[in-house]
Amino acid sequence: MITISQIKEFKDYMVNQRHAQRLIEQNTDVGFFDNQYPLKLIKKPDYQMRTNFVARMINGVTQQLISKEPKMYVLPKKAESGTDKEATKRISILGNKWIQSLLNYAINPFEQTFKNFAIFGESWIYLPHNQLAATYEGDWQEDYPSIMPIHFIFYDPRIVFADPSEEIDGQPQRAVVWYKRAVGDILEHYPKWTKMGNKKPHETSDFLLYFDNDLSYAEADGEPLFRNKKGKLLHGEGQRENPYHCIPFAHGFSGWGIDTQGRDPHELAYSRIRMLRSLITEDSQVRSDQLYNFHGFAHRSRTLYLPAGTELSEDWAASYKNDPDKLNVIQLPEGAS
Repeated sequence: MITISQIKEFKDYMVNQRHAQRLIEQNTDVGFFDNQYPLKLIKKPDYQMRTNFVARMINGVTQQLISKEPKMYVLPKKAESGTDKEATKRISILGNKWIQSLLNYAINPFEQTFKNFAIFGESWIYLPHNQLAATYEGDWQEDYPSIMPIHFIFYDPRIVFADPSEEIDGQPQRAVVWYKRAVGDILEHYPKWTKMGNKKPHETSDFLLYFDNDLSYAEADGEPLFRNKKGKLLHGEGQRENPYHCIPFAHGFSGWGIDTQGRDPHELAYSRIRMLRSLITEDSQVRSDQLYNFHGFAHRSRTLYLPAGTELSEDWAASYKNDPDKLNVIQLPEGAS
């Protein structure tokens, strides 16, 4: 069994080394999507003209490509087999019922997956079981026919870490989730957690979740969270058996990157934005220069020359502004005109 220290070593290696460059690239791409990318050639912030091109491009393409009413079709293994046809019919009915439930999510999961590919170059789905269905005493399918036995949680790819070299068909052999989680949310899901202290519910704490094929582990601010009904840590340190015996994560890359020999995450998770960064920056800087010139021509600065003999202010140079719509006063020395 893997120890807690080994889990933390794996997390540190994934976050700080294996995926460090990927996080840099993805955070840069998010800056372009949020319209917060740098314009180093434009020194005056008032004249930095960012076009919000990335968000308009990705949102527009997403709405055009993703159907508002997606459908699921399943083909039988053998076209002439009545049993296979009946089985695929039942699967299709169930799958389309699930799709309708997913469309009721606050965020459309199909659109979000496509946008994750475009912005981050990859997408992650966490698939834990529905606790209501797992612990329900009775036939939950009959009593609650509209609920799904699993949850579809679409994680921000920047908080999920796995080694691409260990993935098989989009499923990792071990994965770790690490991010700042609201303490109120932690306490709601893990009521025996004791390290909330004086923090308010909206404040955050370090949260770690680990899965491999054999066990899972979670902690918040270094305190293990998996406990039995009496509050004691499972297996002494807080690990618990993985009830699925597989990793409840599905992962996919955008396909715009390249699969290097070392399977470098930053080369595989290649966003649509990364190809356009230089072009977007160039366009924004040209537009910013145009804005500055147009505004400067329409609101020209003016200079007032004072005749000789008048008193010259000591701070006149510091107060001189060569900006549009400014009035500058220049006091001429004796003998000047």
